[in-house]
Amino acid sequence: KAEEARELAAALMGEVRGDRRLEARLWFAQGTSLRMLGKYEDSVEVLEKAFYSAVAGKDDVLAAKASAEVFDLFASNLEQPDSAERWRQLAESAVERAASPPVDGKWLRIQGAAALKQDAPDKAEQLFKSSIEILEGEYGPYHNQLAASLEGLGNTFMRRKQAARAEEQYRRALEIWVATGGPNHPDVAMSQTRLAAALMDQHKLSEAQSLMDSALETLVHTYGQDHPRVGDVLNSMAEYAVASGDFELANRTLLRALAIKRSAYGSEHPRLATTLTNLMDVDRSRGRPGDSIVHGSEALAILLTQSQGETNPQIQRVQLGLADAHLANDQAELALAECTNLQRTLAQREDVSAMSRGRVASCIGRALARLGKSSKAKDWLHRSTDLLGDEGARARLGEALFALAKLGGGDTRAQAEKAVELFHASGPAWSRELAEARQWLEQGKGGQEATEDSAPGATEDSAQGATGAP
Repeated sequence: KAEEARELAAALMGEVRGDRRLEARLWFAQGTSLRMLGKYEDSVEVLEKAFYSAVAGKDDVLAAKASAEVFDLFASNLEQPDSAERWRQLAESAVERAASPPVDGKWLRIQGAAALKQDAPDKAEQLFKSSIEILEGEYGPYHNQLAASLEGLGNTFMRRKQAARAEEQYRRALEIWVATGGPNHPDVAMSQTRLAAALMDQHKLSEAQSLMDSALETLVHTYGQDHPRVGDVLNSMAEYAVASGDFELANRTLLRALAIKRSAYGSEHPRLATTLTNLMDVDRSRGRPGDSIVHGSEALAILLTQSQGETNPQIQRVQLGLADAHLANDQAELALAECTNLQRTLAQREDVSAMSRGRVASCIGRALARLGKSSKAKDWLHRSTDLLGDEGARARLGEALFALAKLGGGDTRAQAEKAVELFHASGPAWSRELAEARQWLEQGKGGQEATEDSAPGATEDSAQGATGAP
C-alpha cells in the first residue's frame, strides 16, 4: 500500500492552503512511502521538505522524526557520510527540542544502526538496549518500533558471531511483526530473513529454508519479481545455498539479486556493493579467483566513490577479499600491497576490531610466505593467531594456522590439525581449504621448514620495505 499512500498524500497537498504543519505531515507521509518503495534519493528530497515545513510550523516532534529519517537514509541506505553528519547534528537538536520518549527511542535505534555500520558493535549494543527500554516502557511489549530495535540488537549479535543470542532477539521481533501487521506483511517477510540468517549460522537449515521461502513468496506477491526487497531475500537464499554447499546455486541466486538491484538503483549505487561482495566470497568458495577479482573490484570502486575513506568496514572486507583472490591467483605482490596499505590505515585508529586487525596480519603473513619471506611471515602470522584467537574467527584462524604449519619450525602437525578442525567447523564454504589441509597432513609434510629464498628474486629487505616490522 506504500504507493497508494504516496499518491494520496501528493493529491492532498493541493488542499493544504498554507498550513505548514499539515504540509509537513503530507511531505512526511510521501517521504516514508518512497523509502518503503526503495526510492531512497527521492525519499530524502521529500523528507527534507517535511523537516523544514515542520520547523516553520513549529511541529517539533515531526521535525525530529523527519530529520532522524533523513540521517538514517544518508547513513544506512545512501551511505553518504558527509550528508549523514550534517543531518545527525540537525537531528540531535531536533530530538532534544521535541522531548518525546518515543522519538528518543527511535533516534537511539537509528544511531545504533549507524554505529554498527561503522564497526562499533559495543556502542551499537548499548544504543539498541537503551532504545528497547524506552520503547517498551512507552508502548508495551508489542509495537513495530520495538521490533525494529530488537532486530538491531540481533544484528549486533550477528556481527559478533553470536547467532544464538541474535536468534532470541529476532524471534521476539518476528512475533511482534506478526501481531501488529499480520502474517503476510512485508515487514514480517524481512524479519523472517533475519531469523533465517541466525538459524543458518547454527546449522538449522530446514527451518531457515522454510522461513526464506515464505519471505520470498510474500515479497513477490506484494511488490513483484523485481523489487529491491526481493533482491535482499535472494541474498539470504544465496547464504542458504552456501551453507548447503551448493555454490553454483548461490552464484546464480546472487547474479539474479544483482540484476534486480542494477535495475532499481543503477550501476553505481552502494547497495550493489553488498551483493558484489557476496559474489566475491562465493567465487572464492567456487575456486574462481578471477571472478572474485572482477566482482570485488567493482564493489570496491562503488564504495570508494561514496567518499567514505578506507576506514569503512565494508571497504576493508572487500580489500581483504581481493587480497585473498590475488593470493589464489598467484599474485602475491598485489595481495601484499593491498594488505600493507590497509594495515597502515588501521594502525591510525583505535576502534578497529581484533578480527579486522587479525585478518590483515594474516594476509600480510600469507603473502610474505608466498614470496619466500618465511621469517617475517611467521611474525605476522603469530600476531594474527593471537588476534583471531581472541575474536574466535574460526576459518580465518584456520588460514593463519595452516600457513604457519606450511612454513615449519613449530609444532606444524598440531597447527595443521587445528586448522582442519576450524575449517570443518566453518561449514561448506571452507571445503576447499579443508581438503587442502587434510591432504597436506596425509602426505606427512609436517615439520618441513620453508626456506627464505623459495621465491626467486625476493629479499628480506624488499619485504621489510613493504610492510615494516610487525
